[in-house]
Amino acid sequence: MGGFRRGLTIFLAVALLAAAVFVVPTIWGRPWKIEHYYLRVLVEFVVGHPMLLSYARILEPYGLDFHSDDLEDFSVEATRKMADQVDRFLEGLREYDRDDQSEAQLVST
Repeated sequence: MGGFRRGLTIFLAVALLAAAVFVVPTIWGRPWKIEHYYLRVLVEFVVGHPMLLSYARILEPYGLDFHSDDLEDFSVEATRKMADQVDRFLEGLREYDRDDQSEAQLVST
């Protein structure tokens, strides 16, 4: 029984390490695949734009409705912040080598 428990502990430690190696760059750094970067950009963008979430009805089928009573911030300052965010997204996108991308990926790039 002790060997099984030790083996399970080692397996879980390796699985946790592998998940961390994948998840940490995907959320905070440069993701391993460009598709994961696209997903991160999408999530970052729509979280800050509640009217877009309402319009696209992305969360409603899952019973999530926390965003429907929030309005978009159309101030000059918010527009500048959004432009800075888009510039940051574009800089991150340019980190990926176009020569390594497939034709389908180049359509999105």
